[in-house]
Order: sequence, then structure tokens, then C-alpha cells
Amino acid sequence: MRGRRLKKLKSVDEIPEQMTEQEAAEFYGSHDLTEVWDKLESLEEQIAISAGLKKSIEGHHD
Repeated sequence: MRGRRLKKLKSVDEIPEQMTEQEAAEFYGSHDLTEVWDKLESLEEQIAISAGLKKSIEGHHD
């Protein structure tokens, strides 16, 4: 995945509200959230994600 350009998000409105784990992995693996990071809402509750999604996300942020 290295060398691939990530699409920079300009607004949190660009983030889909509902995604499957596969869709989330693909979305977050291809988008740069640095411009909107401070505008994201915190979740009060913890969410469980599959080991596959966790591995995919971690692989994009090494």
C-alpha cells in the first residue's frame, strides 16, 4: 500500500455514516483525515472491531 496517495478529506461530512467493516477498511485505507481530525466527535462507548479490520487499519498507519 505504500506509495499510494490518500484522498484528503475537507469536511467530516465526506465520511459515510453507515459502512460495513469492509467498506470502512477501504474508506479509511484510502482517505487522509488529518484536515478534519480535530472536528471528529468522540465516542463515549467502545466499539468492537474484527481482527482483520484492525490489521488493515494498522497496516495503513505504519
